[in-house]
Amino acid sequence: MGQPVRLPQDTALVIIEPVDQLDAAAAVAVAGLLAGWRDADMPRVRISAADGTREGGEPVIRRSSPSVFGSTALDSRLTAAGITTLVFCGSNHDGALGAALREAAERGYRVVVAGDGCAPAAPDDFAARAKLAAAVDILNGLALLAARKRPWPTVPAKSL
Repeated sequence: MGQPVRLPQDTALVIIEPVDQLDAAAAVAVAGLLAGWRDADMPRVRISAADGTREGGEPVIRRSSPSVFGSTALDSRLTAAGITTLVFCGSNHDGALGAALREAAERGYRVVVAGDGCAPAAPDDFAARAKLAAAVDILNGLALLAARKRPWPTVPAKSL
């Protein structure tokens, strides 16, 4: 276990689906991140190429191409919610995760990748665009964030 990842209060979890294509270890990491975000009532969103609903109340944004930002209104929704930091995990089978990392960095977001919550592995060029961390270190950072007294309003998880 490494150091907790320092997360600002304006951090959102972005899950690139389909998560049912992840290997067992990555699926466990994604499930842990999602549970942590739910417990902390922090903003979270699922990006999917297929329609459907998810348990837990996470909004699902449908994408029509691997370009997560180019084929959705994700950027405007994140901007409206005041989100500046994104934690990514999920499937990279069709290149959507790699595209999302590049597009988020290009748009000025601080990008964190849960390396053990991605399958197949995150793209080779992610190191220049994102901080790579283990899911447990991200969750430890989330716990520190949740433990701090927040005098500012938090973004409701369902507002994305």
